[in-house]
Amino acid sequence: MSFDEMIGRNLTRVRGDMSQKDLAAGMRDRGHRWSQATVWNVERGERPLRLSEAAVLATMFGVDVSSLLDGPSKSAAVRREDEIRAKHIFLTRVLAAVDEYYAEGEGHSDDPA
Repeated sequence: MSFDEMIGRNLTRVRGDMSQKDLAAGMRDRGHRWSQATVWNVERGERPLRLSEAAVLATMFGVDVSSLLDGPSKSAAVRREDEIRAKHIFLTRVLAAVDEYYAEGEGHSDDPA
């Protein structure tokens, strides 16, 4: 396995349940020209991950940059911790979006169904 393939596998693991499309949108929001195809190519090891992109991804998922670069020697417990952290961040964002939706009055209807 090449270094780029290993980084791609790590990105897939850290991304967890987040879709490639949502990851690409998050990267675009942070100034990187990413599409779903970019995520696909990085995860397959066909496109190298730039250091600046790795730093942004680590911040997005609440992990250390090293979690994207570490090889198979990383312990299962540390990998699981990274996965849990990524899912926590994702769910926190979902809850914030739901809160915002209801705060804007969109989630309430005076009209009975």
